[in-house]
Amino acid sequence: MTRVPFPRLLSFVALGVGTGFCASPARAAGDAASAKPSGAAAADPSVAGDSAPVVSVNQVLGSLQYDLEPTIGTAESQHLICLFRSAGAADGKMVVTGAGVVEAINDALSEIGKKVSGDGVATLVDHGFPRALVDDKHKLWRKYDGHYVPSWMVTAAAADDVWGTLYAADPQGRLFTFEEERQKWRYAGVDHIRAVQSSDGVLYYMQEDGGLFDYRNGVSTRLSARNVMGTLLVSHGVIYVLEGGRLARYQDGHWDRAGEPIQANVASVLANGPNYFTLDNAGGVFSSQEKRYIERKVKTTGIFLIGPNLLATAQGIMRAYDPVKKAWRNLPPSTGVPAGKEWHPLAETDLRSPGHDADNCFAGLEDKYSVSDAYAQGVEGTVILRIELDDRGKISRMSKSQGLGHGLDEMVMGWLRFNPKCGFTPAIGKDGRPVGYVIERYSIKFEILKDGSKQNQEAVSEELHKNVPHFAIKKDKLGGEMPHLPEAIKSRRRGSTVTGSYKICIDTSGYVSTVNPVGSVPGADEPIMATLRGWTYRPQPVPVCFIENFQFVVE
Repeated sequence: MTRVPFPRLLSFVALGVGTGFCASPARAAGDAASAKPSGAAAADPSVAGDSAPVVSVNQVLGSLQYDLEPTIGTAESQHLICLFRSAGAADGKMVVTGAGVVEAINDALSEIGKKVSGDGVATLVDHGFPRALVDDKHKLWRKYDGHYVPSWMVTAAAADDVWGTLYAADPQGRLFTFEEERQKWRYAGVDHIRAVQSSDGVLYYMQEDGGLFDYRNGVSTRLSARNVMGTLLVSHGVIYVLEGGRLARYQDGHWDRAGEPIQANVASVLANGPNYFTLDNAGGVFSSQEKRYIERKVKTTGIFLIGPNLLATAQGIMRAYDPVKKAWRNLPPSTGVPAGKEWHPLAETDLRSPGHDADNCFAGLEDKYSVSDAYAQGVEGTVILRIELDDRGKISRMSKSQGLGHGLDEMVMGWLRFNPKCGFTPAIGKDGRPVGYVIERYSIKFEILKDGSKQNQEAVSEELHKNVPHFAIKKDKLGGEMPHLPEAIKSRRRGSTVTGSYKICIDTSGYVSTVNPVGSVPGADEPIMATLRGWTYRPQPVPVCFIENFQFVVE
């Protein structure tokens, strides 16, 4: 996805650029974030009579991510959905920029709306989705009646973090505010706008010449004697300016340290009022509350703020920092953000597999199949899915390994996601705690009987895989070559270090069953994964999955 050259504007602040999952700094080049975990406070789906199921915000976002992946890619869709979750945590009072093709978002929301009862999806969008989106062509799309409607080209946009008032600057730098009651844009009387923020009814803006002002009660006040050409952001009335790697902060009517930087060598920052985390150019993470670097051993590539907790990515692995315990922990790579209780990687071989009533789940799907175009055309066969469950038994991610087309693949995925009868109970480890699991092959068979009177469906979950840390399985490796970059990639990346991460799953016989990229190496994934599929291990009591990280030094 192409990044826009002006700031992304959300409610908590984050400056800088990051990569990987939805843990990129939640405001790249000026994005702010206040996100909640992907499974936080999500209501269980229910059924309104015999109608389609009623869903939660998290379920809608999960389906939206799945629908957007073919259009904008996995990493970008994860990042975008994380920003949408930030909007939910801020009651939608934010603007998200770099939203890609907004028409695709509208189409996906429309399709999701067809699967649920009443106007449930539209209501969720109106109350929990971002106030507005800015696409890759700098067009602003305003939220209205459960979808986004196009407005006009903008150079900056923001929503007030308390009142939700929407502001936007046109290509000539004129600032406008949107009046909800009249449903019209009104000129705000300010020109030459380069960046804008708003907090609790006070407008903050930076002009093209670098002048920094606040605007309250009809009066503009200059906040800095010198011109500043960095990126502006505001969190709860505290102003941050990141300029050339130097971070300055303005609060309580004055600049900290008389306007001198409070920190240097800053690549990105996340803030909640006066408290902030920074990511430096070497990948170190600093906490203002603890007044120290909380990570320097591992090179961090992206940071993301969720409540009091910081999420970070390093080589495609998601980690969470608990400021109370002052400790990091790894998170499931498949979900990116915590989906349930704290995740505990298991080294034990004993486990209790997730429970699931497939017969009850798919009761009624045969009726839907029997009136479908696929049935009329005689399409039958097996759909095979890969399902990742969090430690609550909730589906955190679902992908197609084998499909039939003709709408049957989407029919099955929608049925599993939205039918409350299709739930899983959590897998339980030896320590008695719930754990996340991967179902590598969940197959649904569609069959038209010979007399054409009725079809059969058979749902089978196979090869429940346990997630383990790579060091727990390393000692069991028997053979397999190390992967290498193709010569074409080497020629383009000389003098650099290329990193990649791959999730490897092995069956009980010790052979690799699947390999999937977690941190992709564009143009090299297929040959790398082909080599990894040749690795062999000692037989395992249960199928397992783990993450293997690689660094390729190209001279």
